[in-house]
Amino acid sequence: ELGFMRAGPLDLIELHGHALAQEPGDDPRVLAREEEGRLLLVELLGNLASYYRSFAFAANVGEITKGD
Repeated sequence: ELGFMRAGPLDLIELHGHALAQEPGDDPRVLAREEEGRLLLVELLGNLASYYRSFAFAANVGEITKGD
């Protein structure tokens, strides 16, 4: 859905920041969720890059076949 809404990497980082601000503290459970959130952020950034890459690849293939 984020790709459909034309979200970019900075949008994901902003969402992550808002999520972190919801539970400030030194509780080990909060710190564990923050660590898991960072890993999830990296995964989502990769998924978003793949989403946009698929469109770029399709556009590039279309240009190549038009030129033939």
